[in-house]
Amino acid sequence: MSNTEANILYRFLQREEKAFEEVYTLFYGQLCYFAEKLVISRQLAEEIVVDVFVRTFRSTVSVTSMEHLRGYLFQAVKNQSLNYLKREKRYEQHLSNYATTSQLAIEHFENEMIETSALELIFQIAEGLPPECKRIFELLYKEQLCYQDIAVQLQLHIQTVRNQNARAIAYIRKKLAALR
Repeated sequence: MSNTEANILYRFLQREEKAFEEVYTLFYGQLCYFAEKLVISRQLAEEIVVDVFVRTFRSTVSVTSMEHLRGYLFQAVKNQSLNYLKREKRYEQHLSNYATTSQLAIEHFENEMIETSALELIFQIAEGLPPECKRIFELLYKEQLCYQDIAVQLQLHIQTVRNQNARAIAYIRKKLAALR
């Protein structure tokens, strides 16, 4: 764990608001993406994640690293999401869709964490894109708009949107290949 991570974690455990904001910024997107896959609602996923962050910040969590905190937050979001589904009497139906055995559930949970981390890396790399290209990439993949909607929203030709997306993907592939 780097000194910066250790410092943020220490301050978070001391309940400093600035550290809360830093941890929140670091994990919020990943956790919302994960929760949304469970509860099938972006708004509900965001509510669950915010609730988990607030409860975690207010409680006396015993974690020793940022990775441990990340795992704790993912588990808390998973539990909160499943509790919501249970309260809504959709628990059994969703649970059977989510996994048929506890081992499958664990593997699925781990795969979701890996997928979330991969997406986080891709979006971090996308930060290096030129502004227009980055905006189009985010609208396509974060907000999941179609080419036509983006073209109308940004007042661009649809082919420009396609070209900028191709440019973004090529850039990200190149950066990912350099990480190998």
